[in-house]
Amino acid sequence: MTLKLIPLAAALMLAGCSLAPTVPTPDVRVTPAFKENQMPDLPGIQGTWKPAVPSDAVARGAWWTAFGDTRLDELESRAAEANPTLASALARVKAARSALRGAQADRMPQVSASAGASRARQSPAEAGFADGTPMPTGNLARVGLGASYELDLFRRVGNTVTAARADAERVEADYRSVLLALQSDVAQTYFAIRTADAEIAQLDATVKLRDENARLIDKRFQAGDVAEIDVARSRTELATVQAEAAALRGQRAQLEHALALLLGEAPANFRFDVAPLTDTAQVPMIPPGLPSALLERRPDVAAAQLSMQAAAARVGVAKAAVFPALALTADAG
Repeated sequence: MTLKLIPLAAALMLAGCSLAPTVPTPDVRVTPAFKENQMPDLPGIQGTWKPAVPSDAVARGAWWTAFGDTRLDELESRAAEANPTLASALARVKAARSALRGAQADRMPQVSASAGASRARQSPAEAGFADGTPMPTGNLARVGLGASYELDLFRRVGNTVTAARADAERVEADYRSVLLALQSDVAQTYFAIRTADAEIAQLDATVKLRDENARLIDKRFQAGDVAEIDVARSRTELATVQAEAAALRGQRAQLEHALALLLGEAPANFRFDVAPLTDTAQVPMIPPGLPSALLERRPDVAAAQLSMQAAAARVGVAKAAVFPALALTADAG
């Protein structure tokens, strides 16, 4: 009886063997403190190190509401609903999750069923009778049930699931990165347009003053009070300001087109009303913190690490393919 259990024990031992390599840890030699470590405002962390606490999956929330701008809030909502790049990233997340569920299904027994029916009549010659012998018509029904289960030798299935899970988490990190980039681009473009509107209003006022000045100098020239060079100088100054205003309007149009693309709309059908940025606009206060905390929240850094984990798991899957696979099967019909 004991000898019969040896193959089972050997299979269980092989199932716990993984051929995937360990993800290498970078050897970073750092000093306990930098020579430029001058932080008088943060006396509690001088010369100290903070353990890394990955927080890339922490929800950012509606951070743009700190500006207190309802128009910006509306644009952020429209971008999240209609941006094609974000929709493509979300579709990749759904596909990765489906692939993970498919890989996890290989851990369970596979059950299959089949059924069929046929109606046929054998020819007399095939049955060994003379031609013209009447032959009966027969009905044939078939029903089958099968089951199979693969023993996870060398953790082929386990490493496949690990790779699929890392891929799903990486794609989700990429989605968060795209979402954060989209939200920041919308906010930056929005304030850039409003800043351009304020500058255009200032230049238009300057153009009006330069035009009045050029008219005054021209009248003084007609009266012989100033030289012709003064008239040329005033007209040059007017043309310079007019050119700056025209160039700024072109930049404003480009920003408006960029905002339309971020919102998933055609630039020809989108119009952003003039809204100059005032000096009373609310600017949120950014609390002080360690620069390393930014790396902990960056989803692209987490995506790079997860890509390495998935690649290491697939190495184990490829090595396991060299060895035989053992599957338990059962069929009935």
